[in-house]
Amino acid sequence: MIERVNEHANKGRAAKRAAIAALYVLSLTPVFGHTLECVDETPYTGPAKRAGDAATLLPAGGIDLRTNLAQTMPVELADTLDREFAALLKKTEAPAASVAVWSPVHGHWSQSSGIPEGASERFWWASVGKLVTATLVLQLVDGGRLSLDDTIDRWFPDYPLAAQITVDDLLLHRGGVFSFQADKKLNRQRGYQSPDKLLKVSARHGPDFCPGSNWHYSNTGYLMLGLVVEAVEGESLSTLVHSRIAKPLGLESLRLVTADDNNDLIVPPANDPPTGVREIASLMGAGAVVATARDMLVLLEAVLTGRFYDNAMRARAVETLYPMFGSSMHYGRGVMLIDVPDPEVPTSWLGNVGGSPDSKAVLVYDTTRKTYVALVLNKAAPGEAIVNGLLKTLDGQP
Repeated sequence: MIERVNEHANKGRAAKRAAIAALYVLSLTPVFGHTLECVDETPYTGPAKRAGDAATLLPAGGIDLRTNLAQTMPVELADTLDREFAALLKKTEAPAASVAVWSPVHGHWSQSSGIPEGASERFWWASVGKLVTATLVLQLVDGGRLSLDDTIDRWFPDYPLAAQITVDDLLLHRGGVFSFQADKKLNRQRGYQSPDKLLKVSARHGPDFCPGSNWHYSNTGYLMLGLVVEAVEGESLSTLVHSRIAKPLGLESLRLVTADDNNDLIVPPANDPPTGVREIASLMGAGAVVATARDMLVLLEAVLTGRFYDNAMRARAVETLYPMFGSSMHYGRGVMLIDVPDPEVPTSWLGNVGGSPDSKAVLVYDTTRKTYVALVLNKAAPGEAIVNGLLKTLDGQP
């Protein structure tokens, strides 16, 4: 009897997975901006990747911030940080912001500014949400449900060069996939944009380069990864973010925005008209995560210490690091490494950063100070400078 029930349940889950997979086997109109002739093993010819073994910078396990956040900083130090945060924030003119810090020496401190009383404390974390998508992908790889070498023609058979673009290419932004937000016409449109529409916009532009031959940041690539996760698991990405990420860590504020949510879910962005949750929902796996700073701090510690997959997979997240927009920023498998050229305390940060005209988010682990920082503002601002200023304030404390 139990075997028959299990068999029936498995068939039901399989049918659901097949239905979702079929939904994302898209028929993309083959009107591409340009075409490329690419061989299967195209060598990488872009800027030099970061040298060295970044896995040695990962934090040791055994620290559970869900418990350690109860260790608050001394009142005098918290007051100092409150004043410094207010001074740094004033320069940005951001109406609302939130920050959380955990130091193994000083404990936990957090502060928020500009959040109306009774309003949501969730902020939009922009492209930091790619860290969540990458974590789900690496979970599936670790569990044998997916391979980094799988080509995406399995899910997007008509997408340009799909038979040569791998899951790993999408994770690392080296697939040559045109990023939909670079389409000027699309950028002028408000409201929710479906994955089907965004993929068709990307496909019409054609590939930026042969898969594997270069690096270019692509929101479309992470949108695709979110759809792949849905197809493999037979559940919506928002459901999986809750069941696989938020619930195990007790992160009550963390969620992936959907088109059914409303604007009171988050602290409103500052610009007029602001980006609403329907626009945020369009980003899906590319950056639709909202949460409090405290919960994002716990999330980063869990990702970097391997709470979601084994140590080998944790190391793979940072084993290959491509240069981004300058020599100090590098991108791995959903995890960024930023070399901070501070003359007093040169260090490196592991985590992710994101931004748009309506949001700036910095979620990092300082590998020298062994300190976690989560900062988010509701407008574009130099968030990295604010984080570095707070860390330097901690440096001056006994």
